[in-house]
Amino acid sequence: MNPKIYFLFFLLINTTLLTAQEEFPLWENEIPGQLVSAEVEEYATGAIGTNEFLRIHQVTEPSLKAYPASKENATGAAVLICPGGGYKILAIDHEGYQIAEWLNSIGISAFVLKYRLPDDRIMKDKSIGPLQDAQKALRTIRKNAEKWGIHPDKIGVMGFSAGGHLAASLSVHYDATVYEHDKTISARPDFSILLYPVVSFQNNITHKGSKNNLLGENPTGKEVAYFSNELHELIAGFVLLAKLHSTG
Repeated sequence: MNPKIYFLFFLLINTTLLTAQEEFPLWENEIPGQLVSAEVEEYATGAIGTNEFLRIHQVTEPSLKAYPASKENATGAAVLICPGGGYKILAIDHEGYQIAEWLNSIGISAFVLKYRLPDDRIMKDKSIGPLQDAQKALRTIRKNAEKWGIHPDKIGVMGFSAGGHLAASLSVHYDATVYEHDKTISARPDFSILLYPVVSFQNNITHKGSKNNLLGENPTGKEVAYFSNELHELIAGFVLLAKLHSTG
């Protein structure tokens, strides 16, 4: 083989390895509040116009997929991505993997969260299952910041639709004790980017499907207030993009 071609081939392999995607289980051991269930995750495709996209139902094995930025253009910033889907599915392709690849192109490491969807059959308290996963994911990224070449004070969260609600919930409830954790590692995002988010669970301004899936048909006033994120103090750098979801 021509030495120059061989060198180029070797360089390409190593560049790929440096930016290789890695998906791993979110929880090292027992998943908090998990119930024994015969339900398993379901993968299907849907369509937006002429494009097919992947969607996941009944998540029982939450995971984090890492897209570290290449060393050549890494900024040291990172974003945890929460795909949307009304707390019923995860639109994990166009609101997850594709976004991660775009962030990589501008030097930002990305982490796509496959979070548990609220379901009484697989968790003791479905209202906090997604928040448990989001807190754990942010702490995991911060704990391993050096490994991924990330500044621990430049880690944000991005969410779409119901994933925007989860990102907002993490932004205001990052310190809530929803599972036992290492208290030396904060789950506080340094910035938040919400795209067409569900922010409130108050009547007339909420997305009913997301609200019902997370809290059930008859939530208490306390539950509604807790997950109406506009009623809580927001962190600095909280950004709303596009129009908010309303009834539907």
